[in-house]
Parts: sequence; structure tokens; C-alpha cells
Amino acid sequence: MLNKTVMIIEDDFLHMKLFNDILENQGYTTLRASDGATALELARTDNPDLILLDTHMPRISGLDVIKQLKNEYGLKDVPV
Repeated sequence: MLNKTVMIIEDDFLHMKLFNDILENQGYTTLRASDGATALELARTDNPDLILLDTHMPRISGLDVIKQLKNEYGLKDVPV
């Protein structure tokens, strides 16, 4: 077991399911968010090891999410 957590931020359900299934089949734990605001809240509480991010999303764009993540002490070193 890898014991690594990957956050998937994707607003398209089918893409989210595909990424989730692939990662879980490889032994990763996944966190899922369908928009940037939810993703930021989840990242702050669950500290993922890696973030896969769609850049075109509702409410907050993926690029804005990256900027906010990189400005947060506990998340700035998480690969996106």
C-alpha cells in the first residue's frame, strides 16, 4: 500500500471517475472536488501529497486555485 493521497480537482464527472478509478486501482487514496472553492477547503483539511487540477472550472479557475495553494504555508510545496 502506498499510503499517498492524491486530490483530483475536476468538474467533468466522467473525467473525475476515470482518474479516481485509475489511482485507486494503483493503491492511492483519493480526494475529489468538482470546483476550486471546495478543493481549497479540502486541501487545507486533508493535506494531499499530489494535486491533479483542471484549469477550467466553475467559481474559481484552476490557475487561481494554484496561486492560492502556493500562498499557503502547509500547501505551497504540494506538487500540482
